[in-house]
Amino acid sequence: MFSTGLNPGFIADKIAAAATGLCVKLDSVSIKETFDCISVPDQDYVFKFLGMGSDPETFDLTEEGPVAGLINGMFTEVVALLAHRLNLSLETVSSDHGIVVAPRDISAKAGVIRAGTVAATKWCWHGIIDGEPIINLSVNWIMGNGIPGFEKYDHWEIAIKGIPGIEITMNLREPENIAAKTKSEQYAVAGSVINSIPEVCAAKPGIFFSPLFAPFRKSFENKAN
Repeated sequence: MFSTGLNPGFIADKIAAAATGLCVKLDSVSIKETFDCISVPDQDYVFKFLGMGSDPETFDLTEEGPVAGLINGMFTEVVALLAHRLNLSLETVSSDHGIVVAPRDISAKAGVIRAGTVAATKWCWHGIIDGEPIINLSVNWIMGNGIPGFEKYDHWEIAIKGIPGIEITMNLREPENIAAKTKSEQYAVAGSVINSIPEVCAAKPGIFFSPLFAPFRKSFENKAN
């Protein structure tokens, strides 16, 4: 059994984890994901799952909320897996969620997002290690680049604080000269699955973990100090 994708599945537990292998000291790992959903045509997905167009006064950001309750389990596992990859003792995962309202009516593919309603969600999780937020994951869904604070963005930004510090930006680009309506992120998810098949089929029965060579190890940092 093996589960994969973009995030979870690639950005945190492969790219960010591998990048820490350059560090002799690690203070924190922060990952920010931003995706524009203005061209998504599915009304149920945009207005019900993402919660766009909701009343900001009643939009529930707690774990009991219908949206938060669904994604908290998924993304807290991302934080936990990265901690496991780096051999860090995760104490707990705290959350710090927020929303941004539409500054004006927004014409999206799925319908109109009215001014003053939810037009972006900012989901943030913090992996607490030794009492400090060492692993930080932010997932942002926005409705267009007219949202305050998201005028310019990258799909993923990875910031590693330590010795040395590392900054990585990554963006998906739409394929050229292809008539299919398939989007770049859909191809990327498919690629992460298809390209995993040989290793998964060759693995022993059980849960398969993708290999990771030489990430940061705190035990070696302590010896160096």
